[in-house]
Amino acid sequence: MHIPCPLSPTNFEALTEELEFSNENWKQWCYKTGPILLKLMTSSVYSIERQHQYLEFYVRVIIACLGPYPQVFRSSLTQSGLPVEFSVNYQQHGKQPTVRIAFEPLSGARGTEPVAYDRDIAKKFLSTLSELELKGFDSRLWDTVSQDIHLDATEKAILQENNINDTYLRTQTLFGIDFCRRQRDIASMTRAKLEHAWSLGSRLQGPYVEKGLQYLLQLHDHIQISDRELQIKVEHDDRSDTPKTTPLMWNYEMRSEDPSPLTKIYLHVHGENDLKIATGVAHFMEEIGMVDTGKTYFGHYSTYLYIASMEKRIQWLETLVKECCPNVDLGDQPTDNLAQEEEPVLIEETSILSPQRELAASEEQGSGQSRQQYQSGPHHPLRSISRMESRQAHEIGLVSLSPGGEPRYIGPSSGYFFANLVFSSAGRHQKRRNAANDSAGSLSGESTTLAAEILHTPASLPPRRETAAELSAKYFETIHIIYPFLHQPSHMSYIDQMYSSEDVSPIVAFQVYMVMAIAATDLSRRSKVRLPAEGYYATAMQHFSNMSPDGTLGGLQSLLLLMVYGFHNPSCGINIWNLNYQCLASLIDLGLQRDIRNTPSLKISLLEQEMRTRVFWVVYTFDRTIGTMMGRPVGIRDEACDLRLPMDISDLELMRPDAQERSPEQSPSHISFGIHLFKAARLNSEIKYVMHSISREPPAYAYPPIRDIFIWQREMLERLQTWKAETPHTDNINNMSAKLCEIKYHEMMILVLRPSPAIPDPSEDSSILCFRHAMELLESFRELYKHDSLQYSRLVVHSILLGTLVVLHSIWKFPDISTNLQIDELSKNITTALNILSSIGEYWLEAQRARDCIDDISGVTMRRLLKTRASGESTATPRLRSRIRTTNNIKQSPNLSSQLPLGQNATNQQQELIDLDTNPAGFGDFNTGFPDATLEQSDSLQLFGDSAFEETFGLTGVPDFDGLMWELFNLS
Repeated sequence: MHIPCPLSPTNFEALTEELEFSNENWKQWCYKTGPILLKLMTSSVYSIERQHQYLEFYVRVIIACLGPYPQVFRSSLTQSGLPVEFSVNYQQHGKQPTVRIAFEPLSGARGTEPVAYDRDIAKKFLSTLSELELKGFDSRLWDTVSQDIHLDATEKAILQENNINDTYLRTQTLFGIDFCRRQRDIASMTRAKLEHAWSLGSRLQGPYVEKGLQYLLQLHDHIQISDRELQIKVEHDDRSDTPKTTPLMWNYEMRSEDPSPLTKIYLHVHGENDLKIATGVAHFMEEIGMVDTGKTYFGHYSTYLYIASMEKRIQWLETLVKECCPNVDLGDQPTDNLAQEEEPVLIEETSILSPQRELAASEEQGSGQSRQQYQSGPHHPLRSISRMESRQAHEIGLVSLSPGGEPRYIGPSSGYFFANLVFSSAGRHQKRRNAANDSAGSLSGESTTLAAEILHTPASLPPRRETAAELSAKYFETIHIIYPFLHQPSHMSYIDQMYSSEDVSPIVAFQVYMVMAIAATDLSRRSKVRLPAEGYYATAMQHFSNMSPDGTLGGLQSLLLLMVYGFHNPSCGINIWNLNYQCLASLIDLGLQRDIRNTPSLKISLLEQEMRTRVFWVVYTFDRTIGTMMGRPVGIRDEACDLRLPMDISDLELMRPDAQERSPEQSPSHISFGIHLFKAARLNSEIKYVMHSISREPPAYAYPPIRDIFIWQREMLERLQTWKAETPHTDNINNMSAKLCEIKYHEMMILVLRPSPAIPDPSEDSSILCFRHAMELLESFRELYKHDSLQYSRLVVHSILLGTLVVLHSIWKFPDISTNLQIDELSKNITTALNILSSIGEYWLEAQRARDCIDDISGVTMRRLLKTRASGESTATPRLRSRIRTTNNIKQSPNLSSQLPLGQNATNQQQELIDLDTNPAGFGDFNTGFPDATLEQSDSLQLFGDSAFEETFGLTGVPDFDGLMWELFNLS
């Protein structure tokens, strides 16, 4: 019987439509395994011609030896029992990867007795290969050796008498076990066992053996396989009568030119987290020099993982259809008309998914291999992505995480795909940090693996409900003040549910564990006691896989918890940029950007109304903060939202039906400071629009044109001063909330005053004011650090690094500052910055990089300052200030009769007022921490124009702050 293949436009079916199968089994094997082989060849940069050649070889030659489909005989080749396995051999030095096919030749059809590993079948297959005259193929050695290693009839009978056949291991596997002493238990994948197998019990010596062992142990550490007996997961072998221990496998390859065997070890990862293994392999490749391969490996792998997850989901959906609609025939194929209608959409989506194909010809960067990978010939369109994945990317869009990296796609409708693309394996940053320490000899590989296993093992709830409540309360005392997107009484009721009921929704369980993870992260750093923050996070992610984060307010709150955790905990690989846009998509889906109070027909409680408003503002604040921090556009514009503020009602009062807003006479609550920070986010949004937009000629409908940027700047400074003056008053002089508002004030003043696309060359007065706010920013951080109230986060690292660079840049660029600066004040602030970054660097590798950057620049700066002042050789230099002020007087409005408060002295907290009639630039000689000597009579250090300065900051004297921040937060 000949079964013709149906016509299909895909690359795989374009080949197989020319083939005819002699039975249904071969066809099923072809359609189940062929597309996977094709995808592996595509990701391994095989040419279209070679893909066709090898795919045809697989279909015509190998599939005929795979036996019935589905398999009747359970092969020992794979843990699942399949008789075929695909793999990719990656090589160093830019060599192309090799796709490999391993299979066990079988015979027998459905309904007949299968023959497992029949030598006649193997011989027939090898005979076929000989007839094909493959280059270098020679079966004579196999013919000789196979006669000696196979069991004869007598030996088989002995094994049967000892019930060997009762095990799932076949005789060809037991052959390798018979010669092992029991104390050499091969079921344990320990480092000692790996070393013993690799070196053949220390019999193999030499530089290549040592280098190979080093690579093997590095890979073992990266994929984080525990030193223990590995158990087969039930989903891989559901038989109850078989052992569930996975053996370690290896072999020795004999080569004619080398008397020593070549060891090959196979690390079993069955049942392990696929994402963790893939990430570990990618990092291992980058570590040993295969940087390009490592960067592209994870992107290719994620497509395989996504297809596998979608197949499982489709099977589940088909089961539901059969139960609910038994009259629907799932075997029916779509009509030809439907296929033709879908074709243009698929072509369009493919172009959206792979923009690098169009850019590859024009880009100069990237390796030739990468360009070859993304370019495709015009006559061979190759679709390597499923329809569902294309549609998903089409709806949301392309987000590129790093230059030259794989494009990543986030869609609100796919919780599983979202989780696997947004998160990298737990412990990524900690592992890289430990690896760096290992190279210096400070940590052994064993301790690294042990620490990773302990830290990232899922943790259960504390035994006592009171402990969980107390730990969660720490979250509401700190994080909740800044990001009030949860409701504390409701959350405490969730904790009660966790302890009183076994049937708890995934969202409730996820939020309970995530709040404890965030609180434990901060508390363990303050108390110097290890709390299982990563363990709570790991448990939360188990519940995350069972929930859909879109479509509900609770789902969006869960995403925001991930955002907070990603900002505060370096042990996870959460991509903040992608997660931000996932939150924005969910926000729009839920309509949180609109004021539902304008729709009386909606019956909604005050609690739900206020929580919708609070969640909106937290997402809005995150979007503005991340866009500013990374120098990227905001995700949702102000004019698309009803920017109503939440009511000043505490969480507890929201539960009351007669709740009223706080009066000015009452003490501020947590939401009072949250509302105040929301107001700052709106100011931040305007600053981002006006000063930091790339295009300086926007269309008229984008936002009202700014006729005079300097007038707008002065007005914004006034509004920021007003915002600071309106900070909720508290009797506690060390109130953390008020200090955080003060830090936000200085950060935004720096944002307005530092170089930007709108004002690329600020006046000297503006730059000096920016310097003063940067100094006060560091002083504010010093206060929090001194009182042990500083929460370690990406935002803190960014703010301290930026503030310190502004200080150092100002010293080098402006002679007045360098000459009159009090060195002890500078030293105190620089030391504070280094101490904070060093403390954060104990947990976070990126903070160490920021610390090293500041340490290098500040060291040069301090040495030059001390040397110049000690030698007394400083000479008078022409006053830059008068020249710059004269220039700016022409550009800026000179006749504004108003007074602008410019700041507060860090000591006496008195505002200073500058008369703009006498100071048209809007800035004055306020207290900059200098001695009382006036700047008009000061000398200069001659630092401006220094070669060391040019090497540090570039020839323009203005560092690319956004570029530096982007590198800090993306190249980790």
